[in-house]
Amino acid sequence: MWVGLQSHSLPVGVKTFIKITGLTHIYNQGQPGERRALSGVDLTIKKGEYLAVVGPNGSGKSTLARHFNALLLPTSGQVLVDGLDTRNKEAIWEIRRRVGMVFQNPDNQIVSSLVEEDIAFGPENLGLPPEEIRDRVKAALEQTGLTRFRRHAPQLLSSGQKQRLAIAGVLAMHPDCLVLDEPTAMLDPAGRKELLATLDALNKTGITIVLVTHFMEEAARAGRILVLADGKSILTGTPGQVFAQAEILEELDLTLPAPAQIARGLKRRGFFMPGPIIHQEALIEAALAIAGGSVSADKGEVALITSGGRSEPASASHPGAAPTQEYVIKAANLSHTYAPGTPFEVASLKDVSLEVYRGDFLAVVGATGSGKSTLVQHFNGLLQPTAGQVTVCGLDVTGKEARRNLWRKLG
Repeated sequence: MWVGLQSHSLPVGVKTFIKITGLTHIYNQGQPGERRALSGVDLTIKKGEYLAVVGPNGSGKSTLARHFNALLLPTSGQVLVDGLDTRNKEAIWEIRRRVGMVFQNPDNQIVSSLVEEDIAFGPENLGLPPEEIRDRVKAALEQTGLTRFRRHAPQLLSSGQKQRLAIAGVLAMHPDCLVLDEPTAMLDPAGRKELLATLDALNKTGITIVLVTHFMEEAARAGRILVLADGKSILTGTPGQVFAQAEILEELDLTLPAPAQIARGLKRRGFFMPGPIIHQEALIEAALAIAGGSVSADKGEVALITSGGRSEPASASHPGAAPTQEYVIKAANLSHTYAPGTPFEVASLKDVSLEVYRGDFLAVVGATGSGKSTLVQHFNGLLQPTAGQVTVCGLDVTGKEARRNLWRKLG
């Protein structure tokens, strides 16, 4: 049986925004496939707070998130949003105006053919005057860093930009609270960094943030963390308080942020760690203190520590199976342009040449919008080159018959 960590700090004298009492949610109650997703959850969220909700798959995180703005209603228990009961049908639309939801896949929330029109969709449905709608759209674009994309088609945005567009659409409704259900799951590191910085900035303006995430590094940015398991509240407290319960988190297959893991390892080896180490900056300070205030680096060379305690220069690659000289994929001067000849034209790939040999293990990395997905979709003929050539297993992907044969060989 799990024991909850109840000692946590909440803003003193700040108004309660969301209050959940004894929340239980059962899907398909009384029917085949009945499943209990939440059991007796109690939670209070103060106005302006930044709360992260973490837990293993199936712990009830997304179910809980959908109760915050009445997308789901309790099987039993009560959810109050700024004093409004989510069971009150007359209050639902006001609750959803005050609590905006952003989901994992931004494509599910995009409804218009232009960025600024998509942001305006919500305010237009409120029946606001055109001037106020324009002001709200302008402010939402600025808050999410999308001003230069205002006349772009949403489908031409990167995944990170689409997620910021989904947030902008919610912000234009002037919510008091923003609930995000794993919004960074489809983003690269740069996109994640941009999105999290946006959330930090929004929270500083007084907007309540509830972030559902699998990433403990993201949870560490919050003021408070709620840990769920099997539909129950297991831990709640500041990041330092929660991460101090490392054994419980490990049993739930939740990994501490890297700085906390390193600090924990050093502490086990007898090094003094001043309080909870959560962020990289605190770890660096602790390491400097251990080293007597000095660290040395040999011309910036990265070293790997071997099991014997000696260091070796890090090599550029650690090959697995030895590749042969028979290539399976060859791209020659590949370029791809979306919507060529239109105002929405975007050059995604420019003169890319690449050879992948049988037995290779190739990783394709790059920032959001760098062309990674566009590149790999050429390998099985889902996209056709604007210029250049792609050959896979000896087949030119531009031919229809070749593509049919290719799909039998390449998954």
